[in-house]
Amino acid sequence: MMKRFRTVMFLSIVAILFLAGCSRGEEAEGPVDEDTVQPEEQVTDESANATTDETVAVAEEFIVQLSEGQYAEATENFDDTMAEQIGAEELQELWGSLEEQLGEFIASEYDQTESGDGYEVILIKGVFNDADATFQVTINENMEIAGFYIV
Repeated sequence: MMKRFRTVMFLSIVAILFLAGCSRGEEAEGPVDEDTVQPEEQVTDESANATTDETVAVAEEFIVQLSEGQYAEATENFDDTMAEQIGAEELQELWGSLEEQLGEFIASEYDQTESGDGYEVILIKGVFNDADATFQVTINENMEIAGFYIV
């Protein structure tokens, strides 16, 4: 019975995190006033790579903090929506439930970055004793964590 409760709790938290990450993109939609539209800057590959490197570093640090039990520190880089949705205690429960289901955390490895709507979605492979998981960490233009999902 307790295992069932933890599984339901884990899935609920994952759903909340996913919804928090998804809801941020909805704000960008709407009518555009052509008088205020600025010409797009041309982005060089070098500046795009620097941004990607920075977002990857933010996401990787977040996973390291979770794996080391630094849950309060892990929440410090949340955007306002994420901060309202989940706190350090919920992250601790989530990580504990994850390790209970997948075994002890061993390592993580950057996989890829997807970009869109002012967000970078960083995919990181998490290696556990019994199974692997993919962490999806969404980073906004202010280098804040705007979403977290476990696949």
